[in-house]
Amino acid sequence: MQINEITLKNGSNSVIIKNNVFLAPMAGYTDYAFRRICLEAGAGLCFTELTSAKGMLYDSPNTVSLLKKSGGNFDCDVLKNDPVMKEPGLTSAQLFGSDPDDIYNACMGKYLTDYDLVDINMGCPVPKVYKNGEGSALLKDVLTAEKIVKAAVKSGKIVSVKIRIGLSENSPYVTEEFAKMTEASGGAMLTVHGRTRDKYYSGEVNFKEIEKAKNAVGIPVIANGGIFTVPGADEIMSKTGADGVMLARGAVANPFLFSSLLGLKRDEDRVKLIFKHIDYMKEDFSDKYVTLNIRKFLGPYFSGRRNASKLCKELYALNSTDEIKETLVDTIHITDEV
Repeated sequence: MQINEITLKNGSNSVIIKNNVFLAPMAGYTDYAFRRICLEAGAGLCFTELTSAKGMLYDSPNTVSLLKKSGGNFDCDVLKNDPVMKEPGLTSAQLFGSDPDDIYNACMGKYLTDYDLVDINMGCPVPKVYKNGEGSALLKDVLTAEKIVKAAVKSGKIVSVKIRIGLSENSPYVTEEFAKMTEASGGAMLTVHGRTRDKYYSGEVNFKEIEKAKNAVGIPVIANGGIFTVPGADEIMSKTGADGVMLARGAVANPFLFSSLLGLKRDEDRVKLIFKHIDYMKEDFSDKYVTLNIRKFLGPYFSGRRNASKLCKELYALNSTDEIKETLVDTIHITDEV
């Protein structure tokens, strides 16, 4: 795929994203530790986990950790070989909500002081979010969606929107309508997940609908859905004409995919990756928390490797991160090859 810079603006406020390979917002996955790993691998833009605008206004205890943006040292050895990046990419906060006033106040509030970029979630299919009129529920209410985008833009933040193509295969697609609404309301970028809400994260991605969005507007359109390999990214770019790609489960399974797409060489040792991930998580959380939460990454990290299921089952039974590290050292040779 063609690697390009993307410039986003809101009035006199502007940012330059150094490449067009992004990390998607994923609840339970894109915390600061994992975003840090993906930024080190070359991601041009990472998104936080979706964060409640209303929760920010009520000082929800989860908000601080969800929106952490900096801290610790970055391992930039890979980026030093990239003539464009040189240093880690940018981070955008992703918000969800159904009240334009909540969105505006969240954008103006203390938790987003360090964020120039804000993304509005209009694609989350989870029932709890949908039933509250948030996430993908906004796809059936373009007027409210428009007010939300305008409220975010009014705050001075550079605003992007993430949508799905519709609610189901049996209802009208809304891709083109929401693309035009986003641009007309001052949104600087649109990401289209090429599936309907009822498909969640399975089924074929509808390239034609992403292409419709791209052809309907002048702002950058990012393609999302089912990208696990370099050929997969090439295909979705060529068939949609999108300005970039957003990796989700493909990045969880293989954070090195960012480097591969950018043509960067890096150490792809999965054990070293897990050690680093654990260490990054422990900067913010207790050992007990990290021991439990690193488990969801172990399966994807070792997917397709010999005896992966047996190894993961053994690792899931352990009670500390030290035990996890010791078991991995005893089981798998850690190579120093780059």
